[in-house]
Amino acid sequence: MFLTIFTGNLGSAMRKEHTKELLEQMEKICNAGVFGSPKIADISKKTGIPGKKLSSVIKELHKLKYMKIVVSLNYEKLPITVAEVAIKSAHPDFNEEIFNTLKEIEYVEDIAAVSGEISHFFSIMTPSMKELNTGIQKFKNSLNDKIEYTVTMPVYEYYWDEGTFFPKMDHGKVKLDEKDWQLLSLLKKDAMMPLTELGERMELRAPTVHRRIKMLKDRGVINGFIGSRIWENVPKKHLPIRMIFDIKYSASSELKRELIEEILAKKTGMLAFAFTAFGGAGVFFCLRANSLAAIQKFMNTHLVKGKRIFDVKSYLVLNSARRNVFDDFAKVADKFL
Repeated sequence: MFLTIFTGNLGSAMRKEHTKELLEQMEKICNAGVFGSPKIADISKKTGIPGKKLSSVIKELHKLKYMKIVVSLNYEKLPITVAEVAIKSAHPDFNEEIFNTLKEIEYVEDIAAVSGEISHFFSIMTPSMKELNTGIQKFKNSLNDKIEYTVTMPVYEYYWDEGTFFPKMDHGKVKLDEKDWQLLSLLKKDAMMPLTELGERMELRAPTVHRRIKMLKDRGVINGFIGSRIWENVPKKHLPIRMIFDIKYSASSELKRELIEEILAKKTGMLAFAFTAFGGAGVFFCLRANSLAAIQKFMNTHLVKGKRIFDVKSYLVLNSARRNVFDDFAKVADKFL
């Protein structure tokens, strides 16, 4: 009996240690930023994880659905309108229903349930401003008795996708057809999918798929490839603390952008996303860390001193989910042409 208890405890300790190491490798992959290709050799070169071990780690993370390798996109090159929407629920009892409803709404991508004066944030991407307004109105109508108010903030500069800050482009948006949107949707689900499988799903030959990927890279739509965490599947005991900050500055857009780029240059891995939006004087940040003390230190070091901040609102992320909006775009590709 003693031997059974001993080996049982040992096995549990070994599993915990393995999970800890696996999640550490996941953080290293996701914090490495953009890879030139989704090949093991390219990811290994940037992360420093030996190829054989990396292949095993990625397979296990995929199997557990903790992380996947996906395409990294320059949203400023896509013919879409992007907005962040803040919601205040009418009562805490409605929070779960609102969260679950958001997961079913067309064009909604990132969703977060938060604590504070706001109850939810979500990103919405649509073919036009008109459709964005229509989508927001439909959402309000479906939950009109559950919501106290909403605030819609059209986004005009983004830092997104685990380490990519999208540069301003002078030559405008790129027109995409149905197959392009379908390809982006598949690469958002799993960028390590073989060309032959992508071709079968798109009813195209593998060389044609390869040419389309190259064309999207050449036209600035595809930046590269990234490791993307699937937050809703990672066990809560292993989740980092995530906080969203709405920071108001008495500064120009250029200075706000310089601030974001300065933080990115530190390569702390704590910045999850940032964006500036119309109708506000500041920047939205999402930070992640293993403790509130680490977040406070980051704020004091990078965001407060000498930055002319006159207001900060903070929201603790309680739950999050993500949809693949490119499935929605593939269905209405004619609206982009």
